[in-house]
Parts: sequence; structure tokens; C-alpha cells
Amino acid sequence: MHFDGIEDDATATVYDITGRKLMEATVKSGESLNVADLAKGVYTLITVSENRTFKTQFVKSKTPSLHETQGKLLTP
Repeated sequence: MHFDGIEDDATATVYDITGRKLMEATVKSGESLNVADLAKGVYTLITVSENRTFKTQFVKSKTPSLHETQGKLLTP
């Protein structure tokens, strides 16, 4: 997942379809959150900055092979 337009540092949290928290990271505009280790499925991303909260769902449709992930920041 790539983040653009974030004014301040934000906390990005990924949840699975059951609401279980899978990962959390502090992100800045222009940075990416590596979701390569997530299995295929539907996820919810909640991004919280100082004055805004965004909630987005995304579908991870492919689990990349080790060869495809070496040295790359991946987005779904």
C-alpha cells in the first residue's frame, strides 16, 4: 500500500475480515506499507493522523513468490 497526501505521520493498521489486527506501522506521505506476507483475501486499512481518520477496504488477490518480492516494496 502506498501513502500520498498524509500531512503528518500517521498510524496505518490492517485488519482481516474478522476484525483481527494483523499489522500496524507509522507511515509518512510517499512511503509504502509492505503487505506481501498477507494471504489472499479482503482487508480493512485504517489510517489515523493527527486530525483525520481514513477507512478503506482492499483485496489482496495474489500471494507473490519469493522471486517476485526480493528488493521490492509491494502494493496489492
